Amino acid sequence: MSDARVGRASVTIEATRAAVWDALVDPGAMTRYMPVDHVEWGRATGDPLRWQAMVGPERFDVSGTIQRIDAGRTLEYSYFDPITRTTRAVSIELSGDAARTRVSVSESLNDERERPHIEGGWRLMLANLKSMLEPAT
Repeated sequence: MSDARVGRASVTIEATRAAVWDALVDPGAMTRYMPVDHVEWGRATGDPLRWQAMVGPERFDVSGTIQRIDAGRTLEYSYFDPITRTTRAVSIELSGDAARTRVSVSESLNDERERPHIEGGWRLMLANLKSMLEPAT
């Protein structure tokens, strides 16, 4: 995503790319670093995805489609945002060496005013993912 109306966040995690990838696509793991439950997640381009998002005391049903998947490297999906009632696009890219993985996320914005919320949400999710995967020191 190269459009200016894109929110971005990234983090480097002291874990292998395989470990990070597994956490990104495992429905059970997703509930540990994202405010979601009841996750249904495919593993191939065109597969549906569904989850229940928790925003404060409210729950929202979210559904979408995997647009592109290159195991261990790239995950792109679109989903219908029930709050803004728009379709959004997310791209997650993994890079790095044997011991470290860089996770870069971008998500389409409907309006520039969404940037702090979208980027803040991804920074929190990535911090949770990092805490989950890195060994305690």
